[in-house]
Amino acid sequence: MRINSRYNSLVDSAIFYAKELGIDHVDNVHISILKLPHPHSKQGYCEFPITPQNNLDITLFIKLDEEREITLAHEMVHVMQVIENKDINEYEAENLGEKLAKKRLTVTPLF
Repeated sequence: MRINSRYNSLVDSAIFYAKELGIDHVDNVHISILKLPHPHSKQGYCEFPITPQNNLDITLFIKLDEEREITLAHEMVHVMQVIENKDINEYEAENLGEKLAKKRLTVTPLF
């Protein structure tokens, strides 16, 4: 799995969520994280190909506000659903995403 963004903290968080979701080992997935403009009505969303391909390119759009960790965790649950060929389930993304974000926000670096 490759994750890139100009926002390093979002990359670090996405890596954390991928590990927690057990999808960090998937080699053929490339995730790009982009800023969602503030006037947008959603906090975030993801774009991915409708039909499965050998390489899966997923783009996450995240509003860079105080909810960004919860939004990113929510969208990463959708990434897991796409990788596992599951239906997009907002209930699962909402509940699991919130738990993952809380866990991420309580992790303290060891310096």
